[in-house]
Amino acid sequence: SANNAAMTLGSDRNLDIVITEKDTVYAEVTKPLGCTVNDTIVIDIMPLPAVSLGADRTACLKDNLSIEATTSGTGIRWFEENDPAGTMGIDNPLQIVFINDTTIIAEVKDGNDCINYDTISITLLPKPVVELGSDLEMCLHTQAKLSAGTVTDSVNWYSVNNGIILTDSR
Repeated sequence: SANNAAMTLGSDRNLDIVITEKDTVYAEVTKPLGCTVNDTIVIDIMPLPAVSLGADRTACLKDNLSIEATTSGTGIRWFEENDPAGTMGIDNPLQIVFINDTTIIAEVKDGNDCINYDTISITLLPKPVVELGSDLEMCLHTQAKLSAGTVTDSVNWYSVNNGIILTDSR
């Protein structure tokens, strides 16, 4: 029987072990008549490839975002947390249009086939609502009072004919 939860002995008497540290493991085989032999194997740990996606981010609905993985790995696969079998691509940086809150995972592999992961959560912010009302017909040199509604953020006003009229009018 195994004295470690990370080890199991199969019916074929092979040992399945999860490697968590450098170790030396040996097997001792004893025949029914008492003859015993053993063999030793050294299990060394290779470092996982480094990967960092940075801090979690926020974005507006349908914004184009670029997410870049800083990594020492040689290959990358992107996928969403709720679809680990899927793939969003293998390009770095990842270019995507977000339409809902999501967690993106970068799976990075190195030349030793070691794999590491990092995640980034994207929280979508709703776009502000603006309603200027119906189009107007006005006499020349009359004043129009335009309202963007109950806006708590900044408002920039533009004219097709004259460019910027007023910026950050909070």
